[in-house]
Amino acid sequence: MMTVSNVINGTGKVSDQTRASVRQAIRNTGYVPNYEARRLASGGCSRIALLYSDQQTPFAAKQILDLQNRPTAIVASNDDMASGVVWVAQQRRLELPGDLSVAGFDDTPTALKSWPPLTVIRQPIDRMVEHGVSLLLDSVRTPTMSVPQDVVFDYTLVERASTSAVGARP
Repeated sequence: MMTVSNVINGTGKVSDQTRASVRQAIRNTGYVPNYEARRLASGGCSRIALLYSDQQTPFAAKQILDLQNRPTAIVASNDDMASGVVWVAQQRRLELPGDLSVAGFDDTPTALKSWPPLTVIRQPIDRMVEHGVSLLLDSVRTPTMSVPQDVVFDYTLVERASTSAVGARP
């Protein structure tokens, strides 16, 4: 992985042949550098995503929110986890969204019951479930090896009171 990073960033010792191979792989795959990830890795950005199971969320949130250079925003992979982050933030007497922005995914009832109400990415869970069940039934009807496929559903950003732009904070 460092070799790829060194080629993209023009750093480190990489042979001309390896550099050419990596550049060709980048062209073939359509890779586009993630500048936000670069900023996070270099310390130039304070955003972080939590990808822990629900049981781990309070522990992870405590560790992250106790950092000396605490993040300004946390994006959790679902509303329950985001609500857990809000709970820990409130225990630490952090103001949302003034000290910390928190967002989740799904737009479940938890997002509205949380205080402040959570900003979320609303996903079409009913369509996602319907598609998953359809794939399962198809695999039972024709139990041959199928090629995995990515399916992307439309989503909607629902802005509520748990987030704000860093410059817009009181």
